[in-house]
Amino acid sequence: MKYRWTRVLVLVLMAVACMWGARGAAAKAETVSYTQGQTYARGWQRIGNTWYYFDNMGQLTKGWLAQGGKWYYFDNSGRMQTGWREVDSKWYYFKKDGAMASSEWCGGYWLNKDGSWTYKYKATWKKSAKGWWFGDTSGWYAKNQTLTIDGKKYTFNSKGYLK
Repeated sequence: MKYRWTRVLVLVLMAVACMWGARGAAAKAETVSYTQGQTYARGWQRIGNTWYYFDNMGQLTKGWLAQGGKWYYFDNSGRMQTGWREVDSKWYYFKKDGAMASSEWCGGYWLNKDGSWTYKYKATWKKSAKGWWFGDTSGWYAKNQTLTIDGKKYTFNSKGYLK
């Protein structure tokens, strides 16, 4: 009787080990997790000089992430992106903190509400005897509005000059 139970126990343990190994191999092929001690990392993690984001299950984020009213983008290795990046054939600008810029001017280029750059004209600051103004190569210039330009808000009067 003891021999039979030992044999059953060995078979069960072998089956569990096979299933665990297959599951572990599949998980390694599809996901990446980062541990701190015995627990999985969650949220923002700086590893070396690179930022990553791990979900509540400890899975590495790749692609787009919406958090705190901001959008972030992570490459196929899970690295948070900054600067100009082409994603799905569209150009985006990601600030130093990784947040996507939208509805603002960055480096002279207008970024749409969805963050994509499609406006082909470039804007620059200009100065005349009356003051500073901001306009682009199409002839457009800012007037009667407040704009975000390179991360800072500027207000322009009805004649287009900086207030």
